[in-house]
Amino acid sequence: MKWLAVVSILFFVFISAALSAEFKPYGSARVGYWYESENEDWSSTGESELNLNYFLHSNSRFGARLEHGDLNGRIEFSGTGSIRLLYGEYKMSGWSLLVGQNSTGVSQKAKQGWGADQELKGWGAIDDSRKPQIRMKFDSGLYIAFVRPELVNAQGADQGKNTLLPKINLGYDGKLSDGISFQGTFGVNHYSYNENAGSLDHAVLAYILGLLFEFDLDPMKITAHVNYGQNTKNYGISTATPNTAIYDAVKDEIVDVTTMGGFGQLSYKLSPNSLFTGGVGYVSSDSDAFDNADSAMAAFLQLEHRLHRNVRLVPEIGMLNDMKDVNDNDQGSMIYFGTQLRMDF
Repeated sequence: MKWLAVVSILFFVFISAALSAEFKPYGSARVGYWYESENEDWSSTGESELNLNYFLHSNSRFGARLEHGDLNGRIEFSGTGSIRLLYGEYKMSGWSLLVGQNSTGVSQKAKQGWGADQELKGWGAIDDSRKPQIRMKFDSGLYIAFVRPELVNAQGADQGKNTLLPKINLGYDGKLSDGISFQGTFGVNHYSYNENAGSLDHAVLAYILGLLFEFDLDPMKITAHVNYGQNTKNYGISTATPNTAIYDAVKDEIVDVTTMGGFGQLSYKLSPNSLFTGGVGYVSSDSDAFDNADSAMAAFLQLEHRLHRNVRLVPEIGMLNDMKDVNDNDQGSMIYFGTQLRMDF
C-alpha cells in the first residue's frame, strides 16, 4: 500500500507539471498520550484498571492538492498508506461537480480529541466518513450526493443483498445570518435481500437526519446538534448503542431500530493561541425488539494551545458512560485524561 501512496503522489506531481497547475503537498502528524481509567463494568477483566494508551493517531495524514483554474484535485493518505481522499472537483457558474472519494454531508461533529479525534462520533455526533460519490453543490449552500450504497446485514440475517439505487444524501450548508451558521443533512439507503441467494426476500430502509447550528459570539462560539434516524448502522453510521436493523426469525420480518442523539459544545478563545472547549453528547437507540432503550453519553473539557502556527498541544479530560443496555444491565464507564500533540506541515 505504501508504494501506491508514493506512486500516486509522483503522478500528481507529473500531472501538475504537465498542466502547469499549482501543486500543494501537506501533512499532519498526530500523537495521542492518554491515560484511561475503566471501571469494573467497562473493563474486559471485570476489575477497575488504569492504562496508558500512547499511539500515532489513525487520522494522521499526508497528501496534495492540485489547482488548475476551475479544476481542483486532491489526494490524501493516512499514516498507514490507506486512501482517505481522492477526488476531482470542477467549478462552474453557480455550482460545482465533485467525483471521487470525499467526506459526505452526513458529518456533524464536535472537537473531542481523544481516540484519534473521536469528535463525539457515535456518542451524539454523526459521521458517514469518506465515501465514493458524485456530488453537486450549489453556491446557495444546497447539495445532493449519490454515494456508494451500504449493504449491511440485519442482525440475525446473513444472506446476499442487492440494490438498484445509490445512497442519496441531500442538504444545506451555509449561513442563516451574520454569526449563525446552519447545516442540515438527510440521507437514505435502501436495499433488498437477494431471494436467489437464500430464503429471505425482505428490504431494509435506513435513513438519517442531522441538524447543526453554530453561533459565533466572538470570542465565544456555541454549537448545537441533533440527529434522528432509522437503522443508522445500515446507513453506514456507528454509534455506542445498537443501531442495526434486526431480523425476527419467528415473525419472519425486519424489525427497525430508531436512534436519536445530539451534542452541545461551547468554545471560548482565551488568547490568539489558546482555545478552551467543552462538550457533552448523548445517544439512545430503541426498538420493538428491545426490552429497554440503550443509551450512552460522553463529555470532555479541552484546552488547545498553539506552540507555533503549525504545532498544537491539546490537553483534554473526558468521560464515556455506556449506561445500561437493552436488558437494563450496567455497561460501565471510562474516565480519560492526557493530550494530543499535532504538527501540520
